[in-house]
Amino acid sequence: MREERGRGGRSGVGSGIAPHGARRSDRAVAVLRTESLVLDVVYVLGAIALFVIVGLLGRAVEKL
Repeated sequence: MREERGRGGRSGVGSGIAPHGARRSDRAVAVLRTESLVLDVVYVLGAIALFVIVGLLGRAVEKL
């Protein structure tokens, strides 16, 4: 991250970790929770879809 001139603050892409001595706002915590929940749902749906595809391929191979 690069230093901003004049204010001494930092800018750049945040990693979700609050800087030392800083507190996250309630809104930031809510956004992180929502993003985590969405990623969990996407991951579970992807895993289910993968098992369905493998099952369908297994049936197709069995019919050959």
